[in-house]
Amino acid sequence: MIKNIDVAKAVQAARKKRFDEVTVLQESHGDYSRRNEMLRISSQVWIRKCRKAHRRDYEAWLRGWIENGGEVGNFYEYNMPDDFLVAKSSFTVTPLYGAASVSIIVPAGIEVTADDLGHNDVYWMDGFRHGGPFSPPCYADIANRLER
Repeated sequence: MIKNIDVAKAVQAARKKRFDEVTVLQESHGDYSRRNEMLRISSQVWIRKCRKAHRRDYEAWLRGWIENGGEVGNFYEYNMPDDFLVAKSSFTVTPLYGAASVSIIVPAGIEVTADDLGHNDVYWMDGFRHGGPFSPPCYADIANRLER
């Protein structure tokens, strides 16, 4: 036997459930949207101390990383994304998350620090070190250049 479902009531129940979940999160962790907006605004200060990275910037870091015993976490069949930056001067990173996060290549002699990286990745040329939540990836355009 097929049950008739009141779609409007089902949608209202889903909205109420989501509202209740968000309310619980806000009460226990604060307002995420306000926190994320504050982090985004504060990141604009240090992002101005960076330039857009070129493939050769990440290629140089990845080559050094591998030559010093580092391993590639993932291989992607697409080219290096445009969220890679190169630090031009020293700064402290504020955490960014999800699509707002960036990858920062730090040349030797520049100091980039962080108490919490969030989802940002930092690639230090000095010692070919890496900081961040994910293993360093290799992209199709970088792989093509490394295989030469």
